[in-house]
Amino acid sequence: KPLNEEKFAVWDFKTGRRTEEKEVPYWFQLITYSYACYNLGLLSEKDEVEISLVYLDEKDFITKSMTFTEVKNYLQSVWKKTAQLDQVSEEHCSNCEYEQLCHYTSDIVAPK
Repeated sequence: KPLNEEKFAVWDFKTGRRTEEKEVPYWFQLITYSYACYNLGLLSEKDEVEISLVYLDEKDFITKSMTFTEVKNYLQSVWKKTAQLDQVSEEHCSNCEYEQLCHYTSDIVAPK
């Protein structure tokens, strides 16, 4: 929603307790919405967007301001990771539910 001629805000209302771990996908969602606002022409690439998580139960309000370049760079870094889904993190293997099935040393699963 437009705050004034200089700011544009995207809010997401949440219930329950706030934890930083839960916030990662929430921020991704808000940043993605911000990117859509830029692409739809709702704000200029020279303008900053203000993204906010509003925790209703805790009466907490967390806000970040981002430029178009920051939004684009953040999303590109995430998209880059999703483009490399065949990569294996050996640190995760002991916690992975597919550990018994996956042979991460195999050239078929994880070429080195």
